[in-house]
Amino acid sequence: MPAHVGTRKVAHFVTCDARLLCDCDHVVEIADHKVYMSAKQYNGQSLSMFFLRTLFIAALLMTGSHATADARKVMSFDPANARSVSNIFSPSTFTNRQLTLNQNAMDVVRDPAMGHNVVRFSAAPRSGGTVSKSSVLHQGFTAPEGSTLVVELDVFVEGSSAKGLFLADIECRSCWPERSLISNKSPGIRLFVQNNGRLGLDRGKLGMRGSSLLGRGPAFPTNQWAKIRWRMQVSSSDQAYTEILVNGVPHLQTRGATLMNDRIFRRNGIRLQRFLYDYVEFGITANESGGNRALRLGDVKISLE
Repeated sequence: MPAHVGTRKVAHFVTCDARLLCDCDHVVEIADHKVYMSAKQYNGQSLSMFFLRTLFIAALLMTGSHATADARKVMSFDPANARSVSNIFSPSTFTNRQLTLNQNAMDVVRDPAMGHNVVRFSAAPRSGGTVSKSSVLHQGFTAPEGSTLVVELDVFVEGSSAKGLFLADIECRSCWPERSLISNKSPGIRLFVQNNGRLGLDRGKLGMRGSSLLGRGPAFPTNQWAKIRWRMQVSSSDQAYTEILVNGVPHLQTRGATLMNDRIFRRNGIRLQRFLYDYVEFGITANESGGNRALRLGDVKISLE
């Protein structure tokens, strides 16, 4: 009988329960896999041969498991060896940049606290109807509904306050209908700093203007490096769970929709083609502070669970 693979964690042996799920008597559980073996296969071997066979199968399965884990990584960026802005772009890191005002800039600078190079963004305040951006983006992945997206980034906000800064956007560029009188709005969710200094998730581009998910943790730190870990269930359900840690401390833990809802967009005459995320943006993705702002970006990692 061939081996069958399941998905339970641990590393021990159990007896198959009444052969209800498989034609077997014994289940060998190793790492994230089960190997089912029939009574004939087990009884026909010495105990030592059984374990040798099990270890051989386990090695094959665990090799496959590691390959799957690698495939879940969306992108990883380390600015330490970048000598100029041109060095930070590649298909596996950042694929483009946005500087929407002439005063806005992006540079590679050496950070004394980190001891290596980082990327520095500066942005003037909004000008008329133009959103002020100084940011980099990564495009070319898919985070479908039901997946969990994990974004990790090191950020240093310069100055005494971070309020009014948008730090990261997760959006869909390919979801908008091809034939639409309304230009592509790249629906998505955006990480920002509230006027009280706490983090929040703006859902205006999900058609939920005025219903941001608001953090109740401490104020976002400034003039120091902050390690953000944003873990989000990608779902239009009101039960989707989002957690944001800063330097290991919870800043936002809440439930609420994090993905486009077909009903909301159809109500506004827009029939989206897809419901997923395929685009992320980091840096100063919008400066709504009313003044000139700057921040530095260190390591960035994105993965799917």
